[in-house]
Amino acid sequence: MEGFGPVINTPGHMGVDFETRVDFERLRNYRLARAREALDKSEFGALLLFDFYNIRYVSGTWVGGALGDKMTRYCLLTRGGEPIVWDFGSAARHHKLFAPWLEPDNCRAGMLGLRGAIAPRAGLFESAVKEIVGLLADAGVLGQPIGLDIVELPFLFELQKAGV
Repeated sequence: MEGFGPVINTPGHMGVDFETRVDFERLRNYRLARAREALDKSEFGALLLFDFYNIRYVSGTWVGGALGDKMTRYCLLTRGGEPIVWDFGSAARHHKLFAPWLEPDNCRAGMLGLRGAIAPRAGLFESAVKEIVGLLADAGVLGQPIGLDIVELPFLFELQKAGV
């Protein structure tokens, strides 16, 4: 098309088969690579994330904003490891089905205190910390500091009791 300059893609949020518009796989890979790079430059052996946006950044998963302030989900990223996401059972199943960039075994059902709605004596914090301690050991980073974005105090106390 002489006289009109180069032909360029039409940016847009709608996927089409005739143009590469938003390359979501590239976006997810870029975000995870940046998180890994930051982790590698830090003193931490792992990141444990509870903030919905940080979980989305690292894992590429989302369950909607209505639960965003309840700390219903969490994600672990160890040095050299793949993201592990805990979510409500149905959401964990959804990730296994529709998030093929995650290892299926890394999409786990889990629930914690819902910001005080479930008492610590229910044992959810304790069992979650035991599972995380095992994963940290498997990754060879147990004993190293971990980075937390936000955390419920009962969860933090369980981490401290476990020596993390």
